[in-house]
Parts: sequence; C-alpha cells; structure tokens
Amino acid sequence: MEIQEIKSEVWNGVVSGNTNYSFEFLALKILLSRLRLEVKANPLPSTVWRSAAELKEFFIKQHNLPVAQRDLQKILQNAR
Repeated sequence: MEIQEIKSEVWNGVVSGNTNYSFEFLALKILLSRLRLEVKANPLPSTVWRSAAELKEFFIKQHNLPVAQRDLQKILQNAR
C-alpha cells in the first residue's frame, strides 16, 4: 500500500493517541511525542489535521529507511 493511500483517519488516530504502537525509529518517537502534545493542548480538528499531515510527510521523506518501513507496517497492520 502506498503512503498516499492510507486514510486520513488512520493518521488522525496515531497523532491523537487513540492507538499506541511500539515504534523503533527514534526520530519518529520524538516527532510523535511533539505532535501528540500539540493535539492534546489544542484538540481542534485543524490541529489534528495539520499534525497528521506532518506525520504522513515524515513517512514520505523517510520511506527508504528500513526502520521507517517497519514502523509504517505497524500502522498499516492496524489500519486493516
């Protein structure tokens, strides 16, 4: 599945903290911590959308790294 094909609800769930994962990629863990803090502090739909878009863009940029691919697979498994 292409990153672009993943539904926005999946990304929204990740940044909202509705679903917890054991990610390996340290950069992802740091980014996700910041995004979740932003969403928690300001839970407006626009904040969730912006955070989800940033997370999606992170995976697009890092798609060639094996650790990012493994973490993306964890998200995809839960999306099915």
